[in-house]
This record gives sequence, structure tokens and C-alpha cells, in this order.
Amino acid sequence: MLGTADEKTRALVQRENPKAPWPSNIEAMITRDYHSTFPGRNAGFQAGFWVLKPSQKHFDKLIEIIKTTNYAIVHAKKNGKCLSGADSCEDCRTTPIPEINSFHYTACRKPWTCIAVKTNDPNNSMPRKYSIPTDIVHFDQCMQAQKVWHGMRAHLEEQLVQLTGDKENILQKGQSGSYNKEFFLGHCSEDQSKGYLRLAGGAPETIKRIPELYK
Repeated sequence: MLGTADEKTRALVQRENPKAPWPSNIEAMITRDYHSTFPGRNAGFQAGFWVLKPSQKHFDKLIEIIKTTNYAIVHAKKNGKCLSGADSCEDCRTTPIPEINSFHYTACRKPWTCIAVKTNDPNNSMPRKYSIPTDIVHFDQCMQAQKVWHGMRAHLEEQLVQLTGDKENILQKGQSGSYNKEFFLGHCSEDQSKGYLRLAGGAPETIKRIPELYK
């Protein structure tokens, strides 16, 4: 957590349950998100975000926990309607896109995999990991989230065209896909990763100039 250890700094941190006790000295912090802890799944550990203070003592203790198989069930009793046990919480699956500051695309599938097939589609023959799991996410929300990412790429492409003038590779090759163009904005030719069209058609001379945009 950045900032001084005072109440003013703490007030800037959004928490699901603001009334929960807040430790004065945080040695380590991990995150658990909605899709890591949906009903029927074991307690989730979001390894993508793990913050430690530079303490060898606590680091060694955490490593020892991971190495042992003596895991204990912590949240066996459900005492609230939310996965955290709280009585009220926001369902992030329906949060308006403009109100979202950060996306974690795992459950909705990565934007560059071009996945737009539902797990409950009777015509879908793909394994669950190659489909959008509609039992834990809202399909429409996922597709809108995909559009945000592809919009970011499209913005980069616009800047790259202005810098290089390479419309053939950037626009004609990189945006020639017709698969779910409303959401993928021309970056996908078919479902799954094989349908993803590389930025600028993979033209090395154009791609290597991207750093110039950030000087």
C-alpha cells in the first residue's frame, strides 16, 4: 500500500467491507476475486497479486505453508449471501463498464483468444476452458469487456498509422477479421487463438517503432 500509514491514506483504499477490522501492520497481502471463489470451488488464491514486505522471516513462513499439505478449511460455514460471508456486496458481473477501473479477463477469457462461444451453447463442442463459462459470468458483460481491450489496441493502431503511414499492415492486415467485429473490432478472423490477427500483420519494421510513441 502506497502512502503514509494514516487514516487519510487508508480512506483512499476501496474495500468490500469497510467496517471490517484493519490491521495496523500488514506484512503480506493476497487477493481473492469473485471468479476464484465461486460456489463449489475450493478457497481461491489469486497468485497474480501477492505483496510482501521485505521480511525474510515472513517470506520463509509463507513458503513453508505452500510446501505443506496440511491445509485447513477456513470458510466452511456460509453466514452471508456473499462469497466473503458478508450480507451485501456488489455483483461485479453486472457493474456498468464505465464504472470499472480494472478488468481481470481470466473467466471471460483473454481478448487475444477471440473466444465468443458460450459453455451452454448446444452447438458448442469446445472444452470448458475454450468457452465463456456462463454459469459464473455474464456473457454480454464479458463481450463488452473484450471490446474495451480491443478498443485499446485500435487506439494504438491509429497512433501507429500516424507515426509510420503503414496502413496496409496495420489496418488492412491487422483489422481484416470479420468474426464478431462488433466486439473484436476486426482483430479476429475466427473463434479461438488461431483466429487472432497480429498487430500490424506482424510486420517487424512497423512493430519495432512502437516505443517511439511513448517517448
